[in-house]
Parts: sequence; structure tokens; C-alpha cells
Amino acid sequence: MDAERRMEVIDSGDIYFRLYITVAEGTRKSIHYKERPLHNVASDDQP
Repeated sequence: MDAERRMEVIDSGDIYFRLYITVAEGTRKSIHYKERPLHNVASDDQP
């Protein structure tokens, strides 16, 4: 079983994780879930 996780940060600063799981040959599931950031996440966009 193959799994790949990608992190996506959207404009509002929320962090999303997209988890791709290959359950069988040619079969791929995409699980999109959100994680709340900790108190302060350093960002270059913020002044």
C-alpha cells in the first residue's frame, strides 16, 4: 500500500493535508483533511 501526503497552506493561513492512498493497482483515494495550526505559525506573508 502506497501513501503520499501533501501539505497545502491556503490564503487564510489554514493548513490542509491531502492524503493520497493507493489501495490497489490503478485505484487511488484522496483524503482531504484540515489541521488547525498551533498558536502562531510563522509566515512570510504577515507583516
